[in-house]
Amino acid sequence: MQYDVTNITLKNVMNITITNNYLNTSQKRLKSARLTRPPRASLLFKARHD
Repeated sequence: MQYDVTNITLKNVMNITITNNYLNTSQKRLKSARLTRPPRASLLFKARHD
């Protein structure tokens, strides 16, 4: 019984880490996409420095 429980928790931990890695990479992609867009970037820059 204990073995089954540990197996399930290990699978859950693996799923969580995989999901976190996926989220982190997608966030990085979004940030880089934002940086490569000139109009939006300049708008953000202006808004910050007003």
